[in-house]
Amino acid sequence: MATDKAESLGLEIAQLSEKTIKALREFLPPQCSIKNPIDLIADADYERYRRTIEIVGKDENVDALLVICVPPIFIPSEEIAKAIIDAKCDKPIIVNFMAGELVRDGVKLLAEKGIKNFPTPERAAKALYWLSLREKV
Repeated sequence: MATDKAESLGLEIAQLSEKTIKALREFLPPQCSIKNPIDLIADADYERYRRTIEIVGKDENVDALLVICVPPIFIPSEEIAKAIIDAKCDKPIIVNFMAGELVRDGVKLLAEKGIKNFPTPERAAKALYWLSLREKV
């Protein structure tokens, strides 16, 4: 949904470099899709999110990151929020935590650090679009 919306707004989905793909393959489970958009699968934890953000954030083809998360019940949303906050990444990160009350604490933690959560993938993609306009000025 986010990819479709981003493309309909004229945004280009980054082609990840071979270096990035190799680095992701070194630690992600084989079930994960490393083609952009990356799918960390349902059991993704703090470490998987943090490392992925850091690796993708270093890719010269990537201008910004969109992190979409529907955390399973067994991984608290705060854990994923903390991974986003702790990741060393100099590029803008747009966040979409879905699942309503299940992600309330994670969204609160993000907000405390000045990171806005967009409630739908489409709205998060729109935020990327507005960010791209701002960066062109």
